[in-house]
Amino acid sequence: MNRLIPRRTMRLLLSLSLCALLPSSLAIQPLRATPPQFFLDSNGLAIGGFDLVSYFTEGRAQRGSERFQAEYKGATFLFSSEANRNLFQANQEMYLPQFHGYCAYALAAGKLRQCDPRRFSVDGGKLYLFSSERVRRQWSLTEADLLAKAVEVWRGLFD
Repeated sequence: MNRLIPRRTMRLLLSLSLCALLPSSLAIQPLRATPPQFFLDSNGLAIGGFDLVSYFTEGRAQRGSERFQAEYKGATFLFSSEANRNLFQANQEMYLPQFHGYCAYALAAGKLRQCDPRRFSVDGGKLYLFSSERVRRQWSLTEADLLAKAVEVWRGLFD
C-alpha cells in the first residue's frame, strides 16, 4: 500500500530528527504555555456574563447583572443577585467552570473553542460548558472517556 506522507507530518518528522542530532546542551527547551484567560465575550465579560452560581443553585444558565460583579484573576464575572455574588466570593474555585469555560468537548478533541454559556452540564460538582447543544448531548453519551481526554489535553497544554 503506497501512502504519501502529508507535508506537515514530513516537516515535523524532519524537525524532530534534526533535534535528536543536537547535543543535549543545545537542545531546545519546550516553552511553558500559560492557560488562556477565562472565556470572555465581546464585552470582556467572563463566561458571556452568565451567573456561575445559578448553574449550581438553579440548574440553569442565567444572565448576570452589571449591578452584581466580582473580579477573579483579572476577569469580570456577573451574577443575577447579591446572594449569588456572595456565594461565589466565599468559594470561587467551587463555581468556576472547568477548562476556564472553554468547550469541554472540543478540548477532548485537542481544540480550544469558545463556549455557548447556555449549553452546560454540572457533574460531580463541576461545571462544564459546551459550544452547542449537539456537542453537549454527544458529551453526555461518553462523558467519562471524553473528560479523561479533555483533562489530558488541558494538562499537556499547560503543565
